Amino acid sequence: MQGTPVSATAPTVVGQVLKWNGTSWAPGADGVNTYTAGSGINVTGTVITNTGDTNAADDITNVSTAGGDVSGTFSNLSVTRIQGSPVSGSAPTVAGQVLEWNGTQWTPGTDDNTTYTAGSGINVTGTVITNTGDTNAADDITNTSVAGGDASGTFGNLVVDGLQGVPVAATAPSVIGQVLKWNGASWAPGSDAGTTYTAGSGINVTGTVITNTGDTNAADDITNTSVAGGDVSGTFANLSRDLYSGKSRIWLCPYRNRSGTGMERHAMDARN
Repeated sequence: MQGTPVSATAPTVVGQVLKWNGTSWAPGADGVNTYTAGSGINVTGTVITNTGDTNAADDITNVSTAGGDVSGTFSNLSVTRIQGSPVSGSAPTVAGQVLEWNGTQWTPGTDDNTTYTAGSGINVTGTVITNTGDTNAADDITNTSVAGGDASGTFGNLVVDGLQGVPVAATAPSVIGQVLKWNGASWAPGSDAGTTYTAGSGINVTGTVITNTGDTNAADDITNTSVAGGDVSGTFANLSRDLYSGKSRIWLCPYRNRSGTGMERHAMDARN
């Protein structure tokens, strides 16, 4: 076959096939798997057949009857309970009825919900509540209404033309620093008539800030280290005064106690 030798040996068993033996094609057994029929299966030759359910007693079919919350067969099931609670077989008779518990079962009944009645500016149709519009357009303020009082113009272009009922001039300010000043008839831009301060010796004025620039002549200052002269000698913290009255010598010395500070008089006979 195709140049390959075929043995002259004849087949001896039904089902043998030509099998390559290493040198030629020769009759030999077919090495396929052998299948054995199990439960519910029949094997005949090369045909494998399902012989049916091995236990028909536990089958559910299209003629089986349902139980629990559902009754009837597969093609005609009915829900007779909800979560184990009975449902009445009565059909609803009025649109809007609901399943209502009557104490023993769910049965069609009237919906006891709140009933809404349309008031002014409202329309109720079925379950839809609609605003039918403003009930009095005469008292509305809109984006085209004209303002009054201290403001004029419409909503998109209001102008303040008064303050607490007093007119404000339409004149625009022309100089930096101007203020609103009463001209006898209205508030109008005008110069600020505030007091002007000029810096004297030892003072600097910049804008609204007044600064002490320091002593203008330190040479004529008396400090706590200056030495006194005349009838008083010593520095500020240790002043002494010598007085002579007849034969007595009198000293005035500074003191400090709980009552305050002052000069204390000490006298000594000049003969001593």
